[in-house]
Amino acid sequence: MRASEAKGGDHERRAKRSAIRRTGFTQVAAPTLLIVERDDLTEDREGVIVAPVPEDPATYFGIWATPLDITVEADDLPELREGFDTGLAKLADVEVELAQEDAVGNIVRVERVLTFSEAGGVRKRKLWALYLDKWQVLVIYQGSSIEQYDYWLPMGNYCFNTFELPESLWFATDPELRPNPRRS
Repeated sequence: MRASEAKGGDHERRAKRSAIRRTGFTQVAAPTLLIVERDDLTEDREGVIVAPVPEDPATYFGIWATPLDITVEADDLPELREGFDTGLAKLADVEVELAQEDAVGNIVRVERVLTFSEAGGVRKRKLWALYLDKWQVLVIYQGSSIEQYDYWLPMGNYCFNTFELPESLWFATDPELRPNPRRS
């Protein structure tokens, strides 16, 4: 049973999302669920964080979307990988445990599992950077410690495995359905 079903179904989930959108930066706490919408990250980035334990907001699953100034295609993967890894290298004591990349059509996915130091502890994070036409979508599962990451890993894996892209983005990135702007 999903948390939304246990808490009153789709109606309550829609009401929570509506309340979050109206207030910008809000925490909606339930006994086992914390939803935080963070549009304070930057002016052009919006996202949602879901934490399984409100007292430990550094353990979470989150998604952020950022518009890009350019259109990304599968051929851009080497540059995206390099830029992504350059950004990760700025984290304190970062150690990358897994590095994978792939492209489906013109949807590019850069995946990393890593540990890093923050706030006096070692955090573990799995993240995808998805590049979809003119969007970057970050999908993140993080544990406030390696132990918390391991404990909540089934939740994190479930979130990653059930994450779905909107059909419109599949069509927007399909090279068969749109002309290549670089060749025009």
